Amino acid sequence: MDRLLLSLCLIFLSLAAGHAVQHLLRIPRPLLERVRQRLQSLAVFCLIPCSAMLSLWGLPSPDSRLLVLPFLGIASWIWGGILSLRVARGLHLDGPRTGSFYCCGTFANLGAVGALVSVLFFGEKAIAIVALFRLCEEMFYFGISFPVARRLGGGEGVFSLRSFRPDPVLLLILTALGLGLALNVLGVPRPAPLGSLAAAAMLLATVLFLFAIGLGLRLSRVSCYAREAAALAAACAAWQEDYPARIQGIKEYALESLSAVPGLEIISRGDAPHICAVSLPGYPSEMLVRELSDRGVYVSSGSACHRGKPSHVFAALGLPKRTLMGVLRVSFSPESTRADVDALAGGLTEITKTRIAAR
Repeated sequence: MDRLLLSLCLIFLSLAAGHAVQHLLRIPRPLLERVRQRLQSLAVFCLIPCSAMLSLWGLPSPDSRLLVLPFLGIASWIWGGILSLRVARGLHLDGPRTGSFYCCGTFANLGAVGALVSVLFFGEKAIAIVALFRLCEEMFYFGISFPVARRLGGGEGVFSLRSFRPDPVLLLILTALGLGLALNVLGVPRPAPLGSLAAAAMLLATVLFLFAIGLGLRLSRVSCYAREAAALAAACAAWQEDYPARIQGIKEYALESLSAVPGLEIISRGDAPHICAVSLPGYPSEMLVRELSDRGVYVSSGSACHRGKPSHVFAALGLPKRTLMGVLRVSFSPESTRADVDALAGGLTEITKTRIAAR
């Protein structure tokens, strides 16, 4: 617990120090950005690779188990992606949101902060272990994660490593790890002080990296987010207290009113308070949607997951073909009124009088 608290203190104090310097010294924004970039470059291009090299050099002996670490990293990203897709499916997210959710599930974001926590808990050997664990990180992101996210979002995602472009950070880490491993395998003794230097370099890298982030923090924007969060919380509270019952009442009124439309069938009353399915047999649902839209009434055709093709959900119910062709999905919101329902029922009734149903 003490080490965890120490980790959190270092993280938040580094961020707070950077933010305080930004406001107390009132550094001009262009100069501030240059300082931030140089601090981050020092951490990423110098301190982190050096600490990784020194740590791998000082491991007691070449351990074959270390070779498993890159594969464990890949397995963790794959598993995170699978879990994110399952959760996105449970939340009924659309394609673009599912793609974003998948990226969140696969990005480990260990970085300097993860290495800091590992060092405080397991000592300086953890630096090499974290670096090996993340060895294939960018290849996985650019070769798999981004193409999958693009494909889920409706774009073209090619599962190929051609889109992978190694950046200087990755090349530096690979070079540092290769040098450290070579010194270890060759049996070159590492001077004792270099162990403490490796841990100090990683700690300093983390502090500098977070300090640079603190230099760019604009907490004045937090008030905007706080107001939005408060509004969202109030809306959620109102929803829990009133909206479900209100929507359910509108839905019951709609089912009663739509039952009076000549020939209309209630396909599914639905367990959720905000949705139901009906059918006007013999009338193509696309035509019904278009005709209702011209009257200012907006509904959807088929089920929520048919995506423009005949709904396999309703087909599985064994409905007649004439019934399937006229399926409509009616959704309700807190703003829906009885007047909206009357407009829907009236529009459908008018269509039955002016259009001839298919046999």
